[in-house]
Amino acid sequence: MNRLTFDQIAQIYRRYSSGGDLGSAFKQRFGQPLDEDALNASHQIIIVAAGLDDSTERIIGYLNEREIPINVLFFQVFDHGADNLISRTWMIDPGETHSNAATVPTKRGDRGPWNGEFSASFGGDCTLDEARKFEFISAGGAVCTGLGEIVLRALASFVAVERLRTGATPQEAADEAIRRIARKNPNVADYQVGILVLDFA
Repeated sequence: MNRLTFDQIAQIYRRYSSGGDLGSAFKQRFGQPLDEDALNASHQIIIVAAGLDDSTERIIGYLNEREIPINVLFFQVFDHGADNLISRTWMIDPGETHSNAATVPTKRGDRGPWNGEFSASFGGDCTLDEARKFEFISAGGAVCTGLGEIVLRALASFVAVERLRTGATPQEAADEAIRRIARKNPNVADYQVGILVLDFA
């Protein structure tokens, strides 16, 4: 994969797009010309799964801590009348894995490639019932206190809610989040953190 030239990648695109032009399609999608020199200069490993076992998560965490750009995209499918809705969440902050991927400076500056993700939040007059109905909240919630840098580095709230989504109790979810914090920050005597986890039970 990493040895493919621009011409080879463009040929693959033509084959699967019924003769389309890669450069034109890129400019139409991203609003800027395709930099042939930067194409295929960085790589990430993305695993798509409905869930992971503990050992696999530990392996992925180990690789990510050693700056190997690997991440997991979790998905769930929900029925909404006659429609199927898919929700997705990342195991690791995509910005962290993007920074691990080797990138080549472009004319627009030294920045990582956009992953095509948009972020959205709900608020204002949106009620908790509406948030649950439209799957903004699908399992429960978690909030942390203490040294913020430690909590953010471990994505503790995210980990806790993902555990709720896979059927864990609030206590089990909180325990896993705390274990993750301790793994990423072994000097536990140097900081204090707390986490509150609630489900819909």
